[in-house]
Amino acid sequence: MNQVRQGLDNQAIGLLPLLLFMFLDNFFSYKISFSIAALFCLLSFLAYHLLKQGRVYQFMLLPTAATFICYSGFLLMHLEPVLFTYSPLIAELLLVVVLAVSGLTKTVCSAPFGCRKCPSTNGLRCVHPSTNTFSWPR
Repeated sequence: MNQVRQGLDNQAIGLLPLLLFMFLDNFFSYKISFSIAALFCLLSFLAYHLLKQGRVYQFMLLPTAATFICYSGFLLMHLEPVLFTYSPLIAELLLVVVLAVSGLTKTVCSAPFGCRKCPSTNGLRCVHPSTNTFSWPR
């Protein structure tokens, strides 16, 4: 648990492929910059898988990978004039949507595992600060 807590101090590492995409979009076409950034994201997954034996940090790249998957749907729709102009904006909006959906599904999925000891969580699972443990319903 301490490894995960220390790794969560800097979650910007997971956004590096998306930032690379936005930076490269200023100099290259959106297709080339998307290809390079998606390849960098896959290589980052591979590097975390090979270098970290605990494999606790890979999840930080998941929102960016999901954003690239959604963006590839826009590439398949052949929206060249829109993507040429608004490519970084669409990528940012897709990231916001992916983060919102992941936060919503986390809340919905954890609702049956609510905490009855903590009335402030409205039945959701909570962490007790004194013991750093989850409280589960009985």
